[in-house]
Amino acid sequence: GSRKFCEALARGVQKSGGVAAKQALEAMRPARQLQETVGSALTDALNESLADVFRQELRQHFMEELAPLLGRTVGDMMKGFHNTMGDFMANIADEHEKAAKRLGSELGPVVQAELEQVERVVSQQRADSSAHSISEAQLDELTRAVQAEVVLPMQTRIKELTATVQALRAEAQDLERRWQEASAAGACSRRSV
Repeated sequence: GSRKFCEALARGVQKSGGVAAKQALEAMRPARQLQETVGSALTDALNESLADVFRQELRQHFMEELAPLLGRTVGDMMKGFHNTMGDFMANIADEHEKAAKRLGSELGPVVQAELEQVERVVSQQRADSSAHSISEAQLDELTRAVQAEVVLPMQTRIKELTATVQALRAEAQDLERRWQEASAAGACSRRSV
């Protein structure tokens, strides 16, 4: 019997100890308002302390990972842009130069044929002494007409095309110079990171 008594007593102590422990924990639990105040203070403290940590981690990640990647990507894009623009400007200059040469080669024979015809007419007039000869004033008038209607417009157009080609070449050189400066500045900033 004493064994049963001891077991029953142990169970009773356990039950009452568990109830007592439960009551003690409930008595120690802070009031609802106190819980909210403490919870709010802990949240604020975590935000303040972790915000700096997160900022530092993000800054470090940006500086070590993202900034170099962005720099390489922008550099590659600028190099592609530079190559494309350089080719574009060179092609435009070449096209204008070809157009000027084509104009000269097309107009040259026409002007030469016109001048040869004028020369033939003048020579014929001089050779034919019995016919009405061309006067110096008429010859001067003819020379001025050829000069004004053929030679000067052709010279003006050639000068315009030459100026355009030179301007395009200067723009291409300026683009190249600015690209070199930007590349050098980018290389310096990458080395300092």
